[in-house]
Amino acid sequence: MSDGGDSGNGDDETRRTAPRAMRFRVHLQVRYTRAADFFVDYVENLSKGGLFIIGADHLVPLMRISVDIDLPGYGSYTVLAQVAHVLTSELAGSQGRRSGAGVTITKAPPGFEAALETYLHRLEQRRARAVLVANLDHLRQLAAAGYQARSLPPPDKVAAAIATCDLPVIGVAPPRAQLMQYRELLQAAGRAELLVPTDIHHAFEPILALLDERLG
Repeated sequence: MSDGGDSGNGDDETRRTAPRAMRFRVHLQVRYTRAADFFVDYVENLSKGGLFIIGADHLVPLMRISVDIDLPGYGSYTVLAQVAHVLTSELAGSQGRRSGAGVTITKAPPGFEAALETYLHRLEQRRARAVLVANLDHLRQLAAAGYQARSLPPPDKVAAAIATCDLPVIGVAPPRAQLMQYRELLQAAGRAELLVPTDIHHAFEPILALLDERLG
């Protein structure tokens, strides 16, 4: 089982090992306790065996902690974990990384493993799809959810951007003021199904749900 830590080679190694170890870079908020203390931090790496918690460098190896993990769309769970290694701020700085602690999950409630496996599979699908997004907040949220979110090009360049993208494009999310213009151009290119009808006032969750539905 993986300890959830990062081996230090960055995104390239994560991409190489993910199909085998099912390890992903994610942006999940977690809550954990050590003895009587309570902390809220973020997970950077997540695998079936463990996770790397950003900001948890105050922990020490072999320490046992309780971690609350919220898997968006798949439930919230409290697991028991043991600290496998700690990346100090000094060492992290020298490597261009963020400090934290890698922990191994030692005990989980019923349903957690199945939910995590499903969630990791969804992340695997998301990271292999691109979304062209106009709204910066939505772009950041989609990237945090695992999609390859990229800035939406002008209407007259969107067809070319879809055709030349290095990944399959699963959605095009234009601003409301240009919705009809993008719709017409996508229809002309035979890609009308990619349109995501959204604007800056649209909640993010329905957008994510729509894209996930397209993944099948």
